[in-house]
Amino acid sequence: MTAVTRHARHLSLARAEQAAGQAFGLAEDGVGAATAGLGRVAVSAAGGAFAVAVAATLAWVL
Repeated sequence: MTAVTRHARHLSLARAEQAAGQAFGLAEDGVGAATAGLGRVAVSAAGGAFAVAVAATLAWVL
C-alpha cells in the first residue's frame, strides 16, 4: 500500500465516521456543537424531572 493510497483510505474512513456520527447526532461542528450540547442537557434534565415526577406519583399511589 503506497502512502497516497494509505492517506486516501484514512480520509475516506474519517469521512465515513463523521457522517455516521452526524447521522446519529453525535458529531457537530463549531457553534452547532455547543448549541446541541446545551439542548441535550436540557432534554436530559427534563427527562430526569419527568422520571422523578412519575416515581413520586407511583410512590404516593402505592
